[in-house]
Amino acid sequence: MKTAKRARLAADAALYDHYVYFDTDKHLADFLFAREKVTVEPEEERSGENGFCRIIRCRVPRVQREAFRRAMDALPDWMAYVGRRDYDAYCLSVLMDAVESSAGRIPA
Repeated sequence: MKTAKRARLAADAALYDHYVYFDTDKHLADFLFAREKVTVEPEEERSGENGFCRIIRCRVPRVQREAFRRAMDALPDWMAYVGRRDYDAYCLSVLMDAVESSAGRIPA
């Protein structure tokens, strides 16, 4: 059983890249993904702590890696356009909080 699971994980790792990104409740990034013709498969979605945005963990086919990154590069400008001018600062603060909260933990 464990061998089959490892084989599935290895195949997934060979075919997909995994990312986490922040989006609005109205999924603004979906427009950018469509524009770049990238397939994004959400795996988990959560609300941000203050309701600012959604935290989305996803996987993207490796062959579409550059298209996904182009969409992500454009996302801060789109966030500013809809009034989320502190998008970059918010993402950085969430990342720093995660790093600080995991400091000293030994990964499983």
